[in-house]
Amino acid sequence: MNTTKSQFLQKWLPIETNHCPIFVTQKLGKNVIQNRLNVFVEESWRYCSDRKQAKKIADYCGIKDAKISDYLYRTLTTPFGEVVTSIRFIGGDLSKPAVFLMHKDFDLVRIADIQQLGAFLKQEYALFAPKRFRWFSTKDKSDLITNHEGIEGDLGYYTHFLSDLKKAPKPANFEKVQLQVASSLDWYDLYFNSYQEMYQANPFFEEMASVESKESLQNMIDNESLFEVFIEGKWAGIIGVCKAKALFLEGYEVYEEYLLPEFRGKHLAPAVQRHLIEKLSIVGDEMLYGTIHYQNQASIKTAKRVGRKQVGLYVFADI
Repeated sequence: MNTTKSQFLQKWLPIETNHCPIFVTQKLGKNVIQNRLNVFVEESWRYCSDRKQAKKIADYCGIKDAKISDYLYRTLTTPFGEVVTSIRFIGGDLSKPAVFLMHKDFDLVRIADIQQLGAFLKQEYALFAPKRFRWFSTKDKSDLITNHEGIEGDLGYYTHFLSDLKKAPKPANFEKVQLQVASSLDWYDLYFNSYQEMYQANPFFEEMASVESKESLQNMIDNESLFEVFIEGKWAGIIGVCKAKALFLEGYEVYEEYLLPEFRGKHLAPAVQRHLIEKLSIVGDEMLYGTIHYQNQASIKTAKRVGRKQVGLYVFADI
């Protein structure tokens, strides 16, 4: 790795800050955004430059001839500019190696450039034989994804400031929904089994949403940030958040929102999210944000109906 952390921060922070969506920049100002990004970069750099952590990954993967240093961040000079990369395995599956572009100083628009970059990364990471690479973009990539085989949308961030979301008109069916702070996991089996039935009906949905563990949900209960959803008095599902920060986002991350099958497709989800918004406290410029898979159009529509906007999307390209 030729680039030091200080050199990295000096070069990439202005790029990342300038790519921030306008409505976020107008609210926070560039200094706040840069400070948030600085913290994000510092934390990710520390994690992916930690040899102890890299050794754990190396031991788990057990890939022949791979050294601990192979799992650390790499700064690479490509035909298009510089990137910071990391080898990953999707879902911890060693049969799905992918190169993640953590930061870059150029955009990817043309399919020819994407293919050339893929060939470059394939050679750089030949030991792992990566099948895909992934990057993050704050620009709309729908045309690229729609028109080119081998380009896939992944998780996108949807957010807005809580203070603005609270001012929006109430969505339809708002009066039918009630939220109650969860105090136990008595409903967990019903929740878990409903997820399994959904996976059986549509196996791909497992790529878009995963059932939360009891430990994860209990953590939200302990922080009084998990709510049981009741629709006209009937138990209908759960919705929960965690105090979190990522990139330039800071506030409440939607960690789980799940409705039982009989309550889906009835325009109830936006009302559920709006009730959540009403219950979340504001101290400063907290945002409500979360990641939604590109193909999960139902959840994307729900997020937009309460006022959240897409501020970035991860994109996969085949190598």
